[in-house]
Amino acid sequence: MPQGFDARWRTKMVMSMRSGRFLGSPGPAAACAALLAWALVLLYPASPVAARDVPSFFRAVAVVWFLLNVYLWLVPPWRQLVIERRGPLLGFGFAFGAALISLVADAFSRGWLAALGLGAWRFLVLFLPFLPPLVARLPYRPRGIDLGVVILSLLLPILPGFQSLWFPVDLLGQGGGLFRSGLGPGALSAAALLWTYFYGIRFWTLAPLDFKARPGDLGAIAAASFLSLVAAVLLRWLPGELGSVWPVLPAGVWEAAWWLLTGIGLAALFETLVFRSILQAWITQGLTRRLSKKTPMPRLLAAAAAALLHAVYGPFGLSPELGFVISLALGLVYTRSNRYFPAAVAHGLILLVLAVAGRFL
Repeated sequence: MPQGFDARWRTKMVMSMRSGRFLGSPGPAAACAALLAWALVLLYPASPVAARDVPSFFRAVAVVWFLLNVYLWLVPPWRQLVIERRGPLLGFGFAFGAALISLVADAFSRGWLAALGLGAWRFLVLFLPFLPPLVARLPYRPRGIDLGVVILSLLLPILPGFQSLWFPVDLLGQGGGLFRSGLGPGALSAAALLWTYFYGIRFWTLAPLDFKARPGDLGAIAAASFLSLVAAVLLRWLPGELGSVWPVLPAGVWEAAWWLLTGIGLAALFETLVFRSILQAWITQGLTRRLSKKTPMPRLLAAAAAALLHAVYGPFGLSPELGFVISLALGLVYTRSNRYFPAAVAHGLILLVLAVAGRFL
């Protein structure tokens, strides 16, 4: 079992299940509500992306399965249950499940024989990152293999065998990221892989992954949102392409629901994980060993470096220029608390405010 987990965690999990908090507390309730919202958008007949035949129904089921493997890591009792049940074979179980569910999703369009070969290839690719931690006792600090997993995840959507889109939707306007053009095995596998790897196997960042507000969070979120809105307004006055920086919420109800679920319910969570909990934390640890620990300079430089990487990657719904400014504000939120929750909430709130304001400005 990974370091940091002992009998006390098992006792707390059992007590949580018996008391009803396993499903009734805010974390599990929010995760279940998000999964139900995704299922509604993917299956309700009026939705423009609704599954209308057997193949698309199984693709919708596959999408929900991958999203479950994202949201469960955000819920402490669910996360603890998965780690304790799967143990050292956590990575194998994830890779096998992802290959199997995507095999079924693709079998109707590609044929079962081709889908079997595709499933075997996907299993090998997704299981490969978990081999080094399985066969060697890696220390709980950043290693080169961890950076390799991040790079692999970001490249998955263009890797052969992962390039297809189960639900191609291009309603998102400007910006980039994994989820701009829709959902498919590449983008969904990337998100689920990173969460499973870093919060199931290699949780060296020591950043608490819980959705629990603490003193000072509200002020930091409000300050980041205000600064981002001011920056967006200022950039909008610039001439040429630099002025077109705002995300715009689609007019249709179902289109707007898809945008909000993809942007706030997936992309904001994923980008916070990659550029705050992993890369910014990693850069901070490296700079702290080389610069004075008594000054905020390592943390500020790490926030700026992570923001630059975020802008190059292509933030969801944002131009690179505005993405850099917003990412820098989010980095300062993360610097203050070293926690996932306020940065993720601030990211989602900023996207929502800009998207709604973009309808009127």
